[in-house]
Amino acid sequence: MASLADYAPQMSCDAVTHSDIMANNTEAFKFLLQADLKLLTYIPPKGSSSPDFTAQILSMALVHLPREGNARLIEDIIRCPSDAHLKAVADRFLACLLVPFKARKLTPTPTPPRSSLDEKVVLHPYCEVDYPDEGVHQTWARRAEGIRQACLRRDNDRCIITESHDFHQARKKGIIQETVEQLDFTEACHIIPLCFGDPLDSEYLESYTIWDTLMKYFPKLRTELNFTPPMLNHPMNIITMSTALHEPFNQLLFSLQPTSTDNLYQIKTYRGFPATRHRLLPKDKTVAIETWVPDCPLPSKYLIAVHATLAEILHGSDVMEHLGRLIPKMDELECLAEDGSTDVASMLMIKMHTL
Repeated sequence: MASLADYAPQMSCDAVTHSDIMANNTEAFKFLLQADLKLLTYIPPKGSSSPDFTAQILSMALVHLPREGNARLIEDIIRCPSDAHLKAVADRFLACLLVPFKARKLTPTPTPPRSSLDEKVVLHPYCEVDYPDEGVHQTWARRAEGIRQACLRRDNDRCIITESHDFHQARKKGIIQETVEQLDFTEACHIIPLCFGDPLDSEYLESYTIWDTLMKYFPKLRTELNFTPPMLNHPMNIITMSTALHEPFNQLLFSLQPTSTDNLYQIKTYRGFPATRHRLLPKDKTVAIETWVPDCPLPSKYLIAVHATLAEILHGSDVMEHLGRLIPKMDELECLAEDGSTDVASMLMIKMHTL
């Protein structure tokens, strides 16, 4: 059977819809129908206490993945010989792509990839500096801070969404005329989370699985961006954002939807977005990202689209509320319900990404 990537329609929009495939390639549409039929006839395994989101996750992924990733997922689905194999595809998608975003720590400590301790891993001129008197972890932390400062300068010392001036930078500059509403605390917000880690480290096989899955369904990360683990801390993966909006973005409670205009995004909020944070968003819900430092790369439109795509899949598949209920209960892992009702599989999946 030919690779589904050969049948992916060449559309201006990255996401493939059923009508797009029908209009552009009859054979590709036949593959999609086969995938849809498998999902429609899927029967969850008996005797499991865990809610089964296999059909919902894969159906939403077929709608929202970029065309190359869509083709690969269709191929994965139609090659499944049983419902158990189909569930394994969905479980991998959930564990490797959705849980890391939903369960990641807000401000993980930046640590050097273990396979790259002796290499220059920060790819930006502001931070290509060696600190010979420091250990490698201290050097990495200094470089990470340098990247944060570089992105802050690139974004004009402001949150790219609220346009509020960073409090610490304002104090350094002696800015006192601005009102309290125009000043805010900002942070370096990673679009693809640092918890995706270093897939080259053989001690962390799950990291390899995560990275492999990310590259499989978003192949342009490799083919066009040449995105590698050290680039998780690259300016293209960082947005200066208000502390009040950083966690909702991390939790996929809102996303920046790319538009037909370069570097112009539409803000989309989802169920669970804090009501008190709506006032921080622009009235027209649009954000234009521009650089104030020409040699510092802007956040990647494709990386932002990856975040937005996963937000759509997470919220459209009904798994969001389930994970939201589980995450606060992680301490209950040592106190399992006697009736076997504890969703151990999902809780362990989350635990893996919160340690």
